[in-house]
Amino acid sequence: MKTFRPIRIIFTTILFCLCVSCQKTSNRADGRNISAETNYETDVSLTITSSDKLSASINMGIVSFAYSAETDNGRTSSKLISGKGGEQVETDFILDENLDGFKFDLHNKVVEQANKLLSTFTTEEIRYITGQYEIFGRKILSSKEIIKTSPLAQSIYFHNAVLNVVNRSLQNGEECNCTPDPAYYVNKGPFFCQEDLKINTKAVLAIVQNVKTDRKDEIEKIADYIRAHASEDEISIDRLYGLFETKKSFQARVAKYNAFYKGARTTSSSSITGRLDATAYTEEPDCQDGPSGSDIGCCGNYSGCCWLSAGLCLAHDIICWCCDDWYCLWGCEPEASC
Repeated sequence: MKTFRPIRIIFTTILFCLCVSCQKTSNRADGRNISAETNYETDVSLTITSSDKLSASINMGIVSFAYSAETDNGRTSSKLISGKGGEQVETDFILDENLDGFKFDLHNKVVEQANKLLSTFTTEEIRYITGQYEIFGRKILSSKEIIKTSPLAQSIYFHNAVLNVVNRSLQNGEECNCTPDPAYYVNKGPFFCQEDLKINTKAVLAIVQNVKTDRKDEIEKIADYIRAHASEDEISIDRLYGLFETKKSFQARVAKYNAFYKGARTTSSSSITGRLDATAYTEEPDCQDGPSGSDIGCCGNYSGCCWLSAGLCLAHDIICWCCDDWYCLWGCEPEASC
C-alpha cells in the first residue's frame, strides 16, 4: 500500500475563528437536553432523541437559529431556520450517502440554496448572521454527546457554506459560487468552499520562511506567494491551492466525476425499467492529468484519481496545525508548538 504523509507547516493564528468559551455545561440522560452558556448570555438548547435525530436552537436577540437533522437508511435530511427580527428564512439539505459519488454534486446544491436566499439579506445582515451561525455551530459541536463525524453533525457545515456563499456574493458583488475543498473528498475535513477558508498571512509567513523540511520547493512556493501578498491581512485557501492546480482544472475534474456518477445512476435506473439510455453513461475519468489516489505523492490511499496531492496537503495543513478552527475535526492533533 502506497501512502504519503506530507510535512506540515507551522501555523499559529487562524482568522475567522470566533472563539467562544464554554462557561457552563449540563448533561441529562435519554431524550437528553444539553444547554451551554455563551458569551451572549443565551443558551443553546440541544436535544438528541436518538442516534439518528437531533435538534438545536438558540435565541441571540437580533437573530435566532433552529437546526434539525434526521438520518434514515443512509439519507440525512437537515433544516436550518434563521430568524432576523420578525422574519424567518429556511435552508434545506439532503445528504444521501446511498448514492455513489454523492460528494461531487454537493457544492452545486450549496449554490442552489444560496441563490434562494440571496435577495433575503442586506450586506450587513448576512455578515452578522454568518458570524453568529458559526458560534451556534461551534456550541453544538462542542458537546460530548455529538459524534462529530456523523451526517447529523456534518450537515451543520452545509448550511454554514450556504450562508458563507450568500455573504461572499453580497460582499463582493458576484454571483453565488463555491469551489469545494478537496479535503472533504478524502475525509480530511468537513464541507467548506475553498473561498471561505482563510489564513492569516503575516502569521504564516513568519514561520514558513524559517521552516526546515525535505519538501523545500513546495514550501517555498507557498512562502513566495504569501510574501508577495503580505500587505493583505488574510488570504483564502483557494489561492494557495491554485499554486499546485488551477481552479479551472480542479473544477473540471469535479464536474467530470459528477457527470460520470449521475450518468451511472441514470443508466442503472433506466435498465431496471427496460429503457437503457447509453448516452447517459460517460466513461470514468482516467486520471490522465494527474496521479491516482494510491500513488506516492497523493495524501491518502484510495481508489480513483488523487484529490489531495502533496502541495494541496501542505496548503490544507496550514489551517489545522493547532486544530483550533472548527474546520479541523477528526484525527487532528495539535503540534507541540501550539
